[in-house]
Amino acid sequence: MAIMTSGEYDIASIITHEFGQKKLLQTLELAGHPYAALNVVIRFDA
Repeated sequence: MAIMTSGEYDIASIITHEFGQKKLLQTLELAGHPYAALNVVIRFDA
């Protein structure tokens, strides 16, 4: 988490998909396919 909040690296540039918690099942299914998604983020505030 420190790397993400430090601002030293552009973390947003490596995120391939972003979902809210209401689509948790869809997110986990997609994350299981490394050729379809590299870095999947689940937003718990959405």
